[in-house]
Amino acid sequence: MPKDDPKTYWNYRVVKKKYLIGDETNYIYGIHEAYYEGDTPVNITKDPISVDSEDLKDLPQILNQMKEALSKPVLLYEDFCQDNE
Repeated sequence: MPKDDPKTYWNYRVVKKKYLIGDETNYIYGIHEAYYEGDTPVNITKDPISVDSEDLKDLPQILNQMKEALSKPVLLYEDFCQDNE
């Protein structure tokens, strides 16, 4: 994960998103990129991230970085995105 500037960087995080089916509230989890200022996440990607690479050898590293997200606190989608879906 790039940390060139210690004040701003990104990593993968699990994000919990609420959605409604009729009157019933449901949740779905996905792995998103989270962007930081200092140690505080300030933004996330709107949609979960796919696992793809131009080089097959990069996939294990990407998957390991995504797996690290499972050990961090879950972020709430609504804290970053307003969605009318």
